Amino acid sequence: MEVPGDPDRLSQVLANLLSNARHHGAADAPIAVSLAATLTEAVLRVTNAGEPIRAEQLQRLFEPFQAACRRAAAAGSGSGSTSSTRS
Repeated sequence: MEVPGDPDRLSQVLANLLSNARHHGAADAPIAVSLAATLTEAVLRVTNAGEPIRAEQLQRLFEPFQAACRRAAAAGSGSGSTSSTRS
């Protein structure tokens, strides 16, 4: 499958998703990664057994410099999936 975009940024997104799943998931539970494709889109899912993100946080999760928790905001570089992707 070929996905249009900057390969370095796409790699960074995947690395951030995996890092977040590892840091915020249950230590004794696996991280699941799946990729599905249609003719018009690709869907990458990274899931863990961590506590779900609250609905009110989901609304602003991908705005610049937002995070679901203080720990994620303090530990990250400000460019991860817990804060934002910039175009």
